[in-house]
Amino acid sequence: MRRLPNGASWANRIRSVEVGPGATATAWEEVNYTGTSLELRLDTHYATLPPALVGTIESLDVRCAGQPAVP
Repeated sequence: MRRLPNGASWANRIRSVEVGPGATATAWEEVNYTGTSLELRLDTHYATLPPALVGTIESLDVRCAGQPAVP
C-alpha cells in the first residue's frame, strides 16, 4: 500500500472503509493479498471492520465497475 504524505505507511492503520457506488474492494490482513480477507460491497460504509481486520490490513484491491482484474 502506498505511503501517506508524511511518509508513514497505511499498513495496519485502517479501521474503517467506505466503498463508493462504482467500486468493490477486497481487504487482506497480509501483504501480497494473503491471510484473512473481506469482500467489501459497492456503495457501503464499514464504520467498524470485523475484529480480525481492524488495524491489520496490509493489502487492498479496489476495482471500478466494469474493469477487469489486474493479474
